[in-house]
Amino acid sequence: MTLNGAPGLQVTQLVKHFPVRRGLPWARPDAYVRAVDGISFEVKRHETVSLVGESGCGKTTTARLILRLEKPTSGHIRFDDRDINMVRGSDLRGYRASVQAVFQDPGSSMNPRMRAKDIISEPLLINQGMPRRQRETLAAELLETVGLDRSLRNDYPHEFSGGMRQRLAVARALSLSPSLIVLDEPVSALDVSIRAQIMNLLKDLQERLGVAYLLVAHDLATVRYLSHRLVVMYLGEIAEAGPSEAIFTKPLHPYTQALIAAALPARPGERSTGVILSGDLPSPTNPPPGCRFHTRCPMAFERCREEKPVMRELAPGQRVSCHLY
Repeated sequence: MTLNGAPGLQVTQLVKHFPVRRGLPWARPDAYVRAVDGISFEVKRHETVSLVGESGCGKTTTARLILRLEKPTSGHIRFDDRDINMVRGSDLRGYRASVQAVFQDPGSSMNPRMRAKDIISEPLLINQGMPRRQRETLAAELLETVGLDRSLRNDYPHEFSGGMRQRLAVARALSLSPSLIVLDEPVSALDVSIRAQIMNLLKDLQERLGVAYLLVAHDLATVRYLSHRLVVMYLGEIAEAGPSEAIFTKPLHPYTQALIAAALPARPGERSTGVILSGDLPSPTNPPPGCRFHTRCPMAFERCREEKPVMRELAPGQRVSCHLY
């Protein structure tokens, strides 16, 4: 099984604002939730890019925009050198086949009345009209690809454990030979030992098949193990982006430093050092002026409160949006 070739995903000045209405649904909005507010990044072929940040920073909304589950307010998402918001008909079907998703709770995305072989092969029927015998053969092969025995092809989702269901979700995502898979918290609902198995599976599939991943995750240990590059988001904007190991070794933005300091230490007895955050995340309907992080940043000064920082490249491939630099 081979993957479709593609130059990758390019996101440019992507914006998504959700209207807030207190009256009738068609009334004029009272405010807007600035879920995503002008972010730019790319996912190259055969690599893993992770979106990290606190809950409410815009990670999942970004993933939904890329999957075309939401329409952007403005900005561009280009895939295979085409703006995905302009594609229609067969081109849109081709895009949906090339970009698949694996969600946090695989059980909720599966029909409980369908057998494993049908769950895996349904995309082949819808997108390619593949004959049943050929679909079932490919479904059995995909079960083995993700480490499940082909004898399980007639089982229902409730007969699988959580880790096995996640493997089944990965097999379904692979059925159309995608170029990019969006992973939305793929291991956060699993036991620690099962997490390691799924992470190793994802890494092995990437090496064998060349698929690219866009990973949305909170667990920085998972992010560090799987990622080639990191995009750190705060309140709908990008605070820092660059090679994963470079950011974990020498984080530049105070918010990135705080995220890494808050993670569990790598070794027992080791103390975390770094920035400690205080206060709550500001409202996305009324973000602070200047640098959006200044209300919680212990290093903030007057300029941070008044002027929005621009993204600068301070190390090879490592960009940061902060007045300290």
